[in-house]
Amino acid sequence: AVLGFGVAQRYYLKPDASYVAAELYNYAQTNFSDSHPLFHHDLRLLYGGYLFTGPDEVFRLGWSSGAGVILTWFTIPGQGLYGDWYLNLINAGVELNFRHYLLYARSEGKYTLGLGRNLLGRGWKSTSLGPPPLTMGFMWKW
Repeated sequence: AVLGFGVAQRYYLKPDASYVAAELYNYAQTNFSDSHPLFHHDLRLLYGGYLFTGPDEVFRLGWSSGAGVILTWFTIPGQGLYGDWYLNLINAGVELNFRHYLLYARSEGKYTLGLGRNLLGRGWKSTSLGPPPLTMGFMWKW
């Protein structure tokens, strides 16, 4: 099981058209029968925008691209810290855009670089079923 949460901040270069974002996702990976879960901290910077829709549209198609690192540490003594650097090459998503908030779902195309002390190696990452990872969330506009 994977349990976690994330926070993000967007800065719109052109209001509701293009943005830069900093995101942090923290999650634990455990099977609940083992007393040694893994903890992950996924930090990323993205540049993104919207396709075919304006800022007042309720339904919007979006894209983003960027880079990040997943920091992993074990609760088993002596394991140390691992860092998996990646490129977020192809992210595509949908948003329901309302006046003060939006709901979103985004598929992520992560390519890990296999640099340094890492766990994921080099290559495209997907779930065991094949599709890319999916991020869903809620954003408050202010």
